[in-house]
Amino acid sequence: MNEIFFVLVLLFSLSSGYFLFLKQDKNKFIIAVIIALKLMILWVIAGNILTMSLLGLTAIVGIITAFIAVLVFSNYDFLKNESKLRFAYIIVALVFLVLFASGCTGNTSNFPRVTGELNLGFIPSKILSPVKNELYVASERNDFIEVFNLSTKSKKTIIPTGKMPTGIIVNNGILFSANKNSNTITIHNLENAKAVTVYSGGSFPCALAVNHKKNLLYVANMGSNNVSILDLSSKEVNVENKIAVGKWPSDLYLSPDNRYLYVCCKYTNTIQVIDVEKEQLILTKVNTGISPSEMVAISNRDIAIINEWEYAYNHQSTILVFDRINYNLKYDMMVEGGIFDAVLSKSKRYMYISVPVKDKVIFVDLKQKRTIFELNFKDDTPRWLALSTDKKTLYVATQHTGKIFTVALRGVI
Repeated sequence: MNEIFFVLVLLFSLSSGYFLFLKQDKNKFIIAVIIALKLMILWVIAGNILTMSLLGLTAIVGIITAFIAVLVFSNYDFLKNESKLRFAYIIVALVFLVLFASGCTGNTSNFPRVTGELNLGFIPSKILSPVKNELYVASERNDFIEVFNLSTKSKKTIIPTGKMPTGIIVNNGILFSANKNSNTITIHNLENAKAVTVYSGGSFPCALAVNHKKNLLYVANMGSNNVSILDLSSKEVNVENKIAVGKWPSDLYLSPDNRYLYVCCKYTNTIQVIDVEKEQLILTKVNTGISPSEMVAISNRDIAIINEWEYAYNHQSTILVFDRINYNLKYDMMVEGGIFDAVLSKSKRYMYISVPVKDKVIFVDLKQKRTIFELNFKDDTPRWLALSTDKKTLYVATQHTGKIFTVALRGVI
């Protein structure tokens, strides 16, 4: 489809040059230009995968190509008197320009594209793909996690949990589930299917982090504004300690050296830091934008802080990049308002972000600090995101329609 549009736009660009320079017919020139412009508009609407900058570049290259083509043909008598080498240079230049223009539109095949969907039959919450061709989908309104075989698009098994499992992680063959509505944590051994469900240490548990060095589990309890610490080494897993934090702790990030635990406090607009050894808060806080809801580590030292809302009037959000070593905010960028979930690409250059209020998933280039592409999921309400084990496929869980969409990331990896 995109190749056809490109050929038509280039054809009418060439035609406009032909009518203007060779035929000197202004009426036909204007008609050709109008048709080319209409085709470019249809290209954007129908294709839904080209950015305006890419389209503009293609159009410019097409016009330049048309102009050179007109010069070549209109000055053919002059060229006959020149050396064959000079003529060859002009032809080669023309060919390269055409190939370059084709390459610009050809790159559209490298943008993400929806390649399939899976109907769940329930409303999904957090999703994970810890094993090749398997997807773990938590049920938002029930008490289970369903494991799907992605090759056959069939249900493999069901893992019982507490009510409303909204935070799940898999660590060293153990599945941990934060069950928001039952104030419990389910610890499930994936090898032998043995499981235990314990008290979370607060209300509305939502986020988890595992400390291998100390064999501890950290739980962010949104409703009670605390982080609880569970000892995984004991025969009976119990709450070892509770640390009071800011309002509505929504996410946790444990530093690679297991020294600091970062807590995303949504309703105080801060990131608080816990000294893991002392199990107490450090006095310094990171001031963020409005409603920080998630943290995504983009390197061993930098954390992307995802702010759900920034300005109430224009419904925008911000992504702040925080250097935890130098303890400063490096930069921020504005994106679509109402971010829900975010994951980092394999190259760590791109971030995939769900915006359910806009029914879209946007793709942000962290190097260019801007949105480069978006996928629309009309009336689906995309919320939770997960990457395949090779990080070449993005899974999108939708709330309204209860589906999992598979997105081939292609050139945005």
